[in-house]
Amino acid sequence: SHEMFYLDPRNTSIVPVRASGETWGELANCYRRLGKYSAATRAYEEASIASDGCLSPSTCCAWAQVQLDLGLYDEAAEKCDVILSSGTTSPIHQLVAYIESEALLAMAKQDVQEGKFGLCLSHLQKGI
Repeated sequence: SHEMFYLDPRNTSIVPVRASGETWGELANCYRRLGKYSAATRAYEEASIASDGCLSPSTCCAWAQVQLDLGLYDEAAEKCDVILSSGTTSPIHQLVAYIESEALLAMAKQDVQEGKFGLCLSHLQKGI
């Protein structure tokens, strides 16, 4: 109904949980496309809260991309790992695998700079 348009997505007692999470996810995507990564991150966090942590793979993938762009490599790889280990396959899995590999490569580079060669090798093997 048209009343849904005027409802505050933060008030999940009125808006169905799924719709609220999707609304926050769409807002996060808008911020991401505008390059406002901090705002996007906050909106993704709200989307996760509003949907009880049940975000779509595409929303999680977009969130992981933002984290990758912000240099939050551990968090990005973790999000990708959750999507890839969910047991379901979707068209987005190739992109998720790419984002995870990028995050793991960046982590491996940091490991080399810190002299953590064993951890570096582990990240590289996982990325392959």
